[in-house]
Amino acid sequence: MYLESYTELAKSIELEMNNNIIYFNSQPLSIEYQINGKSRRYTPDFFVKEINVVAYFIEVKSDLKELSEKEKNKFNILAELFNKAGFNLKVQFISYKSQATKNAIFLYRYLDNAPLNLNNNFRFKGDIASYLNEFKYDNNLADLYYKMARGEVKFDINKPIDFTTVIEL
Repeated sequence: MYLESYTELAKSIELEMNNNIIYFNSQPLSIEYQINGKSRRYTPDFFVKEINVVAYFIEVKSDLKELSEKEKNKFNILAELFNKAGFNLKVQFISYKSQATKNAIFLYRYLDNAPLNLNNNFRFKGDIASYLNEFKYDNNLADLYYKMARGEVKFDINKPIDFTTVIEL
């Protein structure tokens, strides 16, 4: 997967962790369009297909600055082109400072680590400190993070992940 920025990395992690996403790809295609009589090329950041949702394209921007009028005009023109082809183009803003983004990036490293000790009958509800006290084996926290990264257990992604983080089925 080709990513051009930290913003795209954060969005790709969010998409990877979303259980409603069937498929996504970065830099999926490039189109030519006209603006102010000049030919331009545009490549959206992502193509996304969700369960029971029409596929769409995403342009990711940092929330650190607002779009200029020139950029707004460009994305309005592009949105019309994509609509004519039967797709939506969504401009989405990513906050580097949001706890959800920080948690997603933290958990991403565990996404490919298959659990060594947790089985499919994982049954635990409580905070992480209680979890560590109940399950006495190596790699148990990495296994829990794996389940969190895959969306197999619930927790509040908008709060820091620490010993007080409450997890549930």
